[in-house]
Amino acid sequence: DNMKSISALLLVGCVVAGSIQPYSWTPNKEYKYKYSTQVLTGIPELNSQYSGVRLSTEVRVQPKHDSTCTLKFENPRFVSYNDEDMEMDKDWMPEERHGQKEEIPRSLKSWLESPFKVFHKNGKVLKLQTENGEPEFIVNIKKAFVSQVQHDLSKALESSTLQQNNQVQRQGHQYPVPSFKVQEKSILGDCETIYSISKLPEHLVQEFEEQERQRRSRDYETSSGRSHEQEESLCEGKQYFEILKSENLDSCTERPVYHRTYGMWSKTDGSRSSSRPSQSSLTRTIICGSLEDHFIRKSSTENRIIVNTAGEVESKEKIDISSTSTLVLMSVESAQSELSGPSSPKGYPSLVYEYPSGSSSSSKSLKQQMQQQQQQQQQQQQQQQQQQQQQQQKRHSPLPDLTSAPNTIYPKTQSERELKEKVIELFSKIIEESEKMSESSKSKKDVTGM
Repeated sequence: DNMKSISALLLVGCVVAGSIQPYSWTPNKEYKYKYSTQVLTGIPELNSQYSGVRLSTEVRVQPKHDSTCTLKFENPRFVSYNDEDMEMDKDWMPEERHGQKEEIPRSLKSWLESPFKVFHKNGKVLKLQTENGEPEFIVNIKKAFVSQVQHDLSKALESSTLQQNNQVQRQGHQYPVPSFKVQEKSILGDCETIYSISKLPEHLVQEFEEQERQRRSRDYETSSGRSHEQEESLCEGKQYFEILKSENLDSCTERPVYHRTYGMWSKTDGSRSSSRPSQSSLTRTIICGSLEDHFIRKSSTENRIIVNTAGEVESKEKIDISSTSTLVLMSVESAQSELSGPSSPKGYPSLVYEYPSGSSSSSKSLKQQMQQQQQQQQQQQQQQQQQQQQQQQKRHSPLPDLTSAPNTIYPKTQSERELKEKVIELFSKIIEESEKMSESSKSKKDVTGM
């Protein structure tokens, strides 16, 4: 169904770079963004027909003094596509005439619009809190957006990373252009992430703002109450920086990827040229201000998966799965009404995508189910060990084995030597008495002398 498609869209990839650092998010302020994420699938070599889905929503972000942010989606809209000769804009968004608006069920819309909280430190997200009982695929949508506003620039500000050959001279000033790698968790997995930062010259700034004016003029989803001049004035007089962010998907400690092919037998010669889908992810973020204190002006990503349609045979006709996400700053104002966090919070220590357990509306993931099963097994083992310990405590003596000497359960009143002598004496008396006995003899004593 459509909601499954939205969840699949975010699994394909919707990581957009941003910044969630204390020095870039001012407490008691409210940041409003327009967020759009979509996935389109087609075979470009055959025709321009694509099918897919797009989710658009406005996002309110309210930073707090305790390094947390409360976020809320508002007015979510869902559009499905399945048209020929689709025309795209610069952000790879289909024109309005191609889409068909879909109604979001009230219960799912309520979950989408429920506030959630983000805990962060130095640009990295530590934990995500959502409402308990929230469907797992809705949680994945929120994880995707949080991945979108996670951008650790701390290494860019360390003098040790600013190499002499990684600086440029403009107008008598040196500007750092650092490139660095970090291990970062996002909706795509826990992967090596490469950052590259450069300062935009004035002519590129003007070109960017002109493109944004053209986008706003044809943006059929623009809020009626938003001022275009207000959006432009947010960065007036500020420096512009471009941040390129790419994830090395071949260097991940965790990736939530499942691939299965139907209708063909895929072989590999070891080169990985056509046996498996190839995937790439690149994000371009424009910020205004400084690296220490800035606004996220716009951020967009393209995550592409190419699947060969002929197995091991190289073919030009390939399935192209393109996922794009766009985040645009609408306004920054004083917070008028404070957003309340989840009333019954459920914590997620990782932003990595998790598959729902059972139905798509399940509030439990397969990973959580597996962890619970492991915990139950550990608890059962602990209970069995405790029961064995309790049984051993109730015993008066340990159970004997087949090799060790048995333990005596009565006190010894004589020495070992005296006991041996007494045993020899008793056996000698038994032998003596047995020799005196016959079948017809009668005695008050038996063979043991008792």
